[in-house]
Formats: sequence, structure tokens, C-alpha cells
Amino acid sequence: MKDINFFEPYVSKQRGTEIKRFVLYLAILVTIIGVFSYPIFNFAKIKIIEKEITAMKANLETPEIVEQIQRVEEKEGAADSTRNELKIIENIDQEIANLDSINEVLLYGIFSTIPENLYFHSMNLSTNMIVINGRSNDKTAIAELEHNLRLTQIFEEIFIPSISLQEEIYSFIIELKVKDVN
Repeated sequence: MKDINFFEPYVSKQRGTEIKRFVLYLAILVTIIGVFSYPIFNFAKIKIIEKEITAMKANLETPEIVEQIQRVEEKEGAADSTRNELKIIENIDQEIANLDSINEVLLYGIFSTIPENLYFHSMNLSTNMIVINGRSNDKTAIAELEHNLRLTQIFEEIFIPSISLQEEIYSFIIELKVKDVN
């Protein structure tokens, strides 16, 4: 005959709850281990990286490396100063190019206006002034030169301070003030 156990439903319910409790405790344990092991793992990683950093610093502080670093820094400083000087020189060159009012075009304009029987003896050039000493066989060639120079519209002022006759040849001085292009 079979025994009847009236408490059996309660015992089987306890076994199900025991398994659930075991799984719950196991999950909590894994979570706690994970929560505590993650910072420890990170701490160990940080310590390893710090050791590598100190090893690299020690390597960089060797006399050979320090000397190489100093040479590189000196070269960088020299390169920077050269770049700055180059910029200054380029600016100066640009300013000179802008201020250069007497150029090939201007001289070509002067030489293209010379009439026959007129010769230049000397030409003095400054930044905005040209003084020409010349000779001619007659006064009309000098007047024609002045007229032609005025037609070029390159000059602000054209002035002939002296014309003199010496041995049937006219000597003259003509002063030309160049217009300010800027």
C-alpha cells in the first residue's frame, strides 16, 4: 500500500523555489564579481600603461635622445625664423615692386618719343624724378621731345630749366617728374 503524503505539494513547491533562488543568487554573484572585477581590470591596465610611459620617458631622457631632440628643436627654431624672414622679405619685395615707378615701360616711353637730331648725353634716375642732359641740332627737336613726352601722360611735370647754344649745338636739361602710380 501506498503512503499518502499530505505535505507533498508543499515540498515540490519548495524545490522549484530553491532552483529559482539558486539562479537568482548565482546571477547576483556574477554581477557582484563583474562589478568588482571591472575596476580591478581597469586599474591593472592603467598600471601597465603607466609602466610603459615611465619606460618611454626613461628612454627619451637618455643623452643620445636628448641631444637629438635639442638638434631638432634648434632646426625647427631656425626654420621658423627663416620662414618669418622670408615673409618679411616677400613683403618688402612687394612694397618695392609697388613703389618702383621707374621701370622698363617708362624708359621705353621716353625713348620712343625722341625725335631725329636729338641725343641724350646722360640720364639720372631717382625714385620719382628723371633728369636728362641732351644735345640737339635745333630747338624744334627739343620742343618736339617735350611735346611727345606730354602726350605719353606718364609724367606729372615736364620742365626744361636750361637750353644753351654751344658751337651750333643746343645743350639742354629736361626734368621729368613721374606720376604717382599708387
